Amino acid sequence: MRKTAILLVLMIFSARLILATSYSGPVKQTVHSSDGKYFAVIDPAHVVQNVYRSSGQPKIYWSFSFTPEMDKWFVPDNGEFVVCIRWRFVRTEDLEKPAVIIFYRDGSIKKHSYNSLVKARRTGLFETAPEGSFWRVWYESLSIKNNSIEISTHSETRIVITGEHGKLDIYRD
Repeated sequence: MRKTAILLVLMIFSARLILATSYSGPVKQTVHSSDGKYFAVIDPAHVVQNVYRSSGQPKIYWSFSFTPEMDKWFVPDNGEFVVCIRWRFVRTEDLEKPAVIIFYRDGSIKKHSYNSLVKARRTGLFETAPEGSFWRVWYESLSIKNNSIEISTHSETRIVITGEHGKLDIYRD
């Protein structure tokens, strides 16, 4: 009986290690606007990222400097800005760093830290996540459709960025 209890406890605590995973690094990606008129080539091998017009022979419309990581990207239908949504997992020491970065064609940049958007939660015991007690999850799901982004968090906060003006709105449901 005692051996069974010890074995059960060891299995429960080792489950976290079993479910832990390793992630590949960032990859080059092409992100299109919903209407297909613009696209951005996001390349972790380069510091300068380019936005293109799709019509005719694609040519650089504008550029911005940034080294991408495990990010999600959004290009609006007007091509006037690009949104970077950082990876859903964040280390506790990075909570003051930007979670959402908006790069505008005029060269301006708007940054929103994790802490300014939501209180990040701990990773769950049986959740597939990076290994370590210092990891947090700042969003549960992310949807890009109809020229906007919607980020849903564990605290029922919705973060919405529309493609018309690039303004970030927070809704607490």
